[in-house]
Amino acid sequence: MIYLEDTETSYSLQQVANNLGMNLKTFQRHFKKHMACSPTEYKRIARFRNALQAGIMEKEIKSLTRISYDNNYFDQSYFIKEFKRLTGLNPKKFFRQVTLLDDDKIVWEIIPNIISL
Repeated sequence: MIYLEDTETSYSLQQVANNLGMNLKTFQRHFKKHMACSPTEYKRIARFRNALQAGIMEKEIKSLTRISYDNNYFDQSYFIKEFKRLTGLNPKKFFRQVTLLDDDKIVWEIIPNIISL
């Protein structure tokens, strides 16, 4: 999985399968069986998590444009679409509301409880 989590080097799935001594279809089948998502989806999530960590670990929140480019997204618009697709949240609002706990290892977003009568 280290190959899929590496945001600096973009390994193709074929390269990852070859490095593991598998053919591509076998790798994809085993990966999905054990990880409950495709390798492509895993790469997408890993890149997103890296971008999220980069965005909140700074003492002051970076701009969405800087976060996007630092994590190899094509542009800010694409990062925002990925953010919304993976979380259902607006990234700007999220970064304003986020709270860090346990030496910045745990990220919490506190959402006010809405009670309807």
